[in-house]
Amino acid sequence: MNSQSIHAMNQESFPECRSRFLGQGVVLLLWFANIYDMGGGFGIKYASFALAMLYLFLHFKPFPMDSQTSHLFMFLFLLWPVLSLLHSVIAGAELSLAISQMTAFPAAIVFFLVIQSVRPRYALSVFLYTMLSLAVIVIALYLLMWFTSPFADMFMRIFSSEAHGYIGYRPFGNIFMPNVYLKATLFLVPVYVYFLFMAKPIHALIALLALVVAFSKAGFALCLLFTLYFLFLHRGDRRYKAAVIVLFIAVTPLVLGFEQFTEELLRSLTGEAETAQVRIGYLDSLLAMFGEDPASLLIGQGPGAVFYARNLGAFVSNIELDHLNAIRKFGLPWFMAFTAFVLAVSYRLFRSQPAEERALGLALLSLFIAAGTNPVLLSPAFLMFMAMATDFYWRRDETAR
Repeated sequence: MNSQSIHAMNQESFPECRSRFLGQGVVLLLWFANIYDMGGGFGIKYASFALAMLYLFLHFKPFPMDSQTSHLFMFLFLLWPVLSLLHSVIAGAELSLAISQMTAFPAAIVFFLVIQSVRPRYALSVFLYTMLSLAVIVIALYLLMWFTSPFADMFMRIFSSEAHGYIGYRPFGNIFMPNVYLKATLFLVPVYVYFLFMAKPIHALIALLALVVAFSKAGFALCLLFTLYFLFLHRGDRRYKAAVIVLFIAVTPLVLGFEQFTEELLRSLTGEAETAQVRIGYLDSLLAMFGEDPASLLIGQGPGAVFYARNLGAFVSNIELDHLNAIRKFGLPWFMAFTAFVLAVSYRLFRSQPAEERALGLALLSLFIAAGTNPVLLSPAFLMFMAMATDFYWRRDETAR
């Protein structure tokens, strides 16, 4: 602990120290619950938000933004989602489903208010290292499943619910391979990007390997894209760039050794993979719906509303193309404002002087892109990450950190 931190602690009163300490515990619980219980299968996620609201009731901090920005923030993340909820319910959407699909917004506001009691670096560190622990578990579990360990069977039973993702064996050609894909897997993309640009190659490598063994094709492709940007367009230490190149050369045989993974990746990029075909089918169905009902493009159908997916021959309420899904739910004008908000925060962080802020800006951008490939863009975890990045930008005074 440096002298500035000690001096800051000495300046705080006992109630302030207690509030900060409890706030750190709540932030830790919120990130742990929304990473390891992202689908809510264990109930920890819901309990964490209940505890967070109790904490806010006892230790409320004022909204830190200026009035103009706070009004925009509340319009995007509270007023418009509530109006969309009313619109969808009046139109006949199932109330419980509609509520479940918009609770991420108030959850993000709760998280944003909670982190006012802690230093921005703390909230970021908790996210990064909780995700890194998840990456280690994914890699370890994959290896255990190769050797049919009883520990692997135990984890498969614990995480058997679809709410947690998928842990099992998938057919690839004539063989079955372990597949460990937890709900929060895509959040390893911003972890990789952050550590890559913060010159922590081992941390970045762990996140990348977890994405590979999870068979996250979109995640790996994005990591590769940001790595190419880092090597050829980003100004940085040439020796570190050389080390990254060596690291990738060393990892390449491992990735190519997953013949099924590389084949699936290439087939996805060319649109031939089954998952790619499903997404193309969703796209065609959405475009047809917008053509038949232009009003839904402007104001959205609202959370909980369903539409007919021609490729499946059934009505669905969520699809993997989450950018388009957000437009379908809340309308194109809202999505454009939402995207502008995310990109503005990302750009301003990237243009900052501190290296960690620049890395966080790129991490937010990578997560925004990645979240569009799976239904996690409007999840509590994504909006919490965005709220954390926003808070990081708004509290740039070193004395507050």
